Amino acid sequence: MAERVATGDRQARIAPVGAVELAVVADSFNRMLDALVRAEAELVASARLSAIGRVASGVAHEINNPIAIIRGYVKTMRQEAESPALREELQILDEEAAACQRIAEELLVYVRSPAMEPMPVEAAELLGEAAERCRLPAEEPGAPPLIVEAEPAQICVDPLRIRQVLVNLVTNAREATEGAEPVIVRGSLRGAGYRIEVLDRGKGLSDEAREHLFEPFFTTRRDGTGLGLAVCYGLVTAHGGTIQAEPRPEGGARFVIDLPGVVVDGEEPEARERA
Repeated sequence: MAERVATGDRQARIAPVGAVELAVVADSFNRMLDALVRAEAELVASARLSAIGRVASGVAHEINNPIAIIRGYVKTMRQEAESPALREELQILDEEAAACQRIAEELLVYVRSPAMEPMPVEAAELLGEAAERCRLPAEEPGAPPLIVEAEPAQICVDPLRIRQVLVNLVTNAREATEGAEPVIVRGSLRGAGYRIEVLDRGKGLSDEAREHLFEPFFTTRRDGTGLGLAVCYGLVTAHGGTIQAEPRPEGGARFVIDLPGVVVDGEEPEARERA
């Protein structure tokens, strides 16, 4: 079996063994192979994302400056245009160029290690502020309600970056949800860390979508750029945290952010329970 694995057969596993002593060895060997397969898959995914990031960085850098020049000329032409129809058309050109510029800027945010400015903030307030930014004006009829359930805690994070992540996730969740089912933003203590969840009752995520969800340019939305979740991934990992997506029972999606070692206020929950 070891020889088969050495030749590249990662599906090889030892069948159940009758002898107790050998059964223990066989079980350990199989668990080692499972861990090896997972590690190799993570390594391949990391290498693929790194390669995509290098290409994206070069593309974004090369097109950002020409787009800025184009927008400058378009704005000058708008000021000099005598026809209202021409000014309107130039306005459309400027808006489309701005969209291209935004994509280039998001690419650069994704591929670069963003500068973090962590500071103590109240987690419940941070989640509430992020959710408030996602509320529609006067909550348009048919918009899914937004519920925030955050356990109070003083956490040390970059509030601007975490708010950016939450606004992106909540916006996606509300767009995916139809009807009266609420979108839930939940925060809870996890020892010395803090967990943030965004839950919706949309169409959910297929296994294929989950596999590529945080890769740049992958999107399930017709008008999406495929960069929002990739940027979220970069900002969360820059905090030393993890972000993952999984289906919810009875439909919908659940995004989970774990930020380890960020609690700075008072005792950890275990200490309070012992007291």
